[in-house]
This record gives sequence, structure tokens and C-alpha cells, in this order.
Amino acid sequence: MQDAVEVYLLFEEDPLASGAGRLLPLLSLLHTIHPSLAAGTVLVGDGAVPWSPAAVQAALEADEGDALWMSGADPRLTYRWETDYRTDGSVLQATIPADWFTGARTERLVEGLLGLLSAITPLRGWVHPAADCRLGTDPTTTAPELTDDIHEVYWLTVLGPWQARAMPKRPGALTAQTYVLPNDTAVIRTGARPTTATDPAARAAQARVLAALTDPSAEGEILARLTARSTTLAPVARDWDPDLAPLLDRILRFTALDAQGARTAAFNKLRPPDDLAVVPASAAPEPDAAAPEIVHRRIRDLAARFVAGMHARIRDIDADPPASLVAVDHHFWAHDHSSQPAEKLEQAFIPGLGAFVGEKLARHLGGRWILRENIEESVVVIGDQAYQPFLRARALFASPGAVLDASVSRFYAQAQRSRGE
Repeated sequence: MQDAVEVYLLFEEDPLASGAGRLLPLLSLLHTIHPSLAAGTVLVGDGAVPWSPAAVQAALEADEGDALWMSGADPRLTYRWETDYRTDGSVLQATIPADWFTGARTERLVEGLLGLLSAITPLRGWVHPAADCRLGTDPTTTAPELTDDIHEVYWLTVLGPWQARAMPKRPGALTAQTYVLPNDTAVIRTGARPTTATDPAARAAQARVLAALTDPSAEGEILARLTARSTTLAPVARDWDPDLAPLLDRILRFTALDAQGARTAAFNKLRPPDDLAVVPASAAPEPDAAAPEIVHRRIRDLAARFVAGMHARIRDIDADPPASLVAVDHHFWAHDHSSQPAEKLEQAFIPGLGAFVGEKLARHLGGRWILRENIEESVVVIGDQAYQPFLRARALFASPGAVLDASVSRFYAQAQRSRGE
């Protein structure tokens, strides 16, 4: 999961309440920063309009809304400008993909924001990697009315005129690039790009600036705290069970960047048992189904009902294995059902999942069903191993997180090896 860069600007003024004439020049500045917005839409009130001054002006005049959404051709790029009732001002927030930041684009962003901050006076703001923001302790991220104290320094730190009074008077004391605007707003830049804001040099600059603005004696303590955050965000080398790796990779892709390192380290310790619902073929039960065709039809019906019931919730359930089984694992990892009543698990999931997995083993790996009157005792023989799909399905719902030990995609990978693949 690649990090995004967050833009947060809190303004004294609410241009949404000032009419289109005041807002449109500000939107034009955003368009200068991100020309791709021209291919997107603007949401005003309950309606969407094309990105054009005339269309936006007409929509604003027709709908006195308190929020404006802007999105570009790249759906990852979004802007939201809304009234902030706690400060009687407004907030501009943006999410920009990290891979957008080339050298030229970064400078265009800085120039455009300086123009915007010159045109409308801010209270405070920042531009910084979103994951690192989540690790910070700045209380004003949730309480924007707290504007006097300075708690964090970012890749770009925006100090409104009141906060800017805290800046050292001695030239060069901040040892960072500083822009002072005509309205007394100060913008402090601590690195070349936001994507390097957690590197050692950027952390040292952030610590120096924050200490200079707050407590010069605390620079070492501040740097230690920032370095610890960088360590949390640093990638952790993977040492995963290879049969479980496709599922773990999928989980990680849906994990916030600031939590990926810890989760990867935890996954490195996983060593699921190889004998869960797997026995030597010589230990498999004898078939006892009086009408094997009827028993097998019941298994196929259970599998079909499971697919029909989960189709809307598991997008890849119709795919060939192992993709379909990884998708099933991920769904039951993300949506824990282990605390549900046993009778509901029996009705909704366990027999159907067992039949679904067993049919995958039989159809795609050439497995041979040993059919039993008690369907859940039926097994699939592949090579010199017998696989118990119903027992595996039951184990998957045994406890929260049991899917990592009882993964059905790992079960399938083990069966592939039995076949000699």
C-alpha cells in the first residue's frame, strides 16, 4: 500500500459563504497545481458538474452548500473545501498520491499553495505523508479551534500570522527554507519532497525547526520521537510461509502504511500446522455411501449454494483456484464470524465452504472423493494424502484469526504438492 500525501489548510475566511466571485480564483489556483482536475468533476451540494468556472459558478449560485468536492481524472486525487463551524472559517483538504510528486510537480504545488495562502489568510496547515500524520500527536488534527500552540513540524508547515510570531527573529535560526507572505503567513519547508519526509535528514530538519519554535533544549528528545516514527514506517523484510504468502500479501495491501511493519513482523512468526485436516491416504476412511451419486450431488449443491450466497461479498469467488480460495480466506479474515452461534455457522458457512473447497481439489487437482453417508466425513485423496475439506472449513471458524492457521488457499497449495506440482 503506497502512502498518500495529505494537504490540510485551515482558513480564517469561508469563501464558500462569499459567493462564486471569491471562490473561483481560488479554484483556479488548484487547477494550476493539478491540471488533471480539468478532466474531473466538482460536487456542489447534491449535484455533480464539470470542472469549468461557468459550471461551478452556476452550481454555487443555485445551491448554497457548505462543502465542495473536487476529483480529477485520477480517482486517487481528491480535494474537499468545506465550512468549518468550529472556527467560522473553512478547511481545504486534499489527498495526493505519493507517485505524483516529481521535481517539477512538487515545485508547482509549492508555488500554487503560496499563491493560495497569499490570497486567503490561513490559521494553520500542513502538507505531509498521511501515514506519518497518523502517528503524530498534534491535537489540532481533531480540534481545529486550537490554533495558538505549535505541536508538530511537517514537510510543509503553514503558520498563520498569529502562530508566525513564534518564529525566531534571528535570520537563519530555523535552518530551513521559509517563505514569509505579504499577509504575514509563514510557510516552512523541511525537505525537497514530501515523499522523503521520514528520511533522517528530513527528521533532523523537522526536529531543529520544532525546537526553535517551541523549546530549543528539546531538540534531541524531538528527534528521538520522530526517528521512532520513521522506524515504525520502515518496511520490514518478509519471511512468510510460502503457501500463506498470497493471503498475507492481500491482507497487507489493505493495511494502513503505519501498521504494515508491525503486521509484517507478526506474519513472519506464523508457521501454520501442515497436518490440519490432512492425513495419509492409508488412514482415510472407507467409503460407505449407499448411493455415491446422490451424496456427490449433495456436495455439488452445497458448493453451488455457498457460491451463490457469497457472490455479492467475494468478488473473485468464481475465479479458478488459488485466486478464489485466497479471496475466500481474505473475506473471512476481514469479517470474523467465529463468535456467531454454532447453528448459524452450520447453516450458512461450514458445510458449503467444505463442499466448495473439496470440489476445487477434485476438479482442478484430479482428486478422488471418498464419499460417506455423513457428508462431513468425506475426504479427497490426492497422491499419498487425504484432505478433509469439511474439517478444514470447521477449523477456519474456530476462533478469531483462525483463518491464518486453517487457510483454505494454503490447504490447496499443500494438495498441489501432493500431486507433484
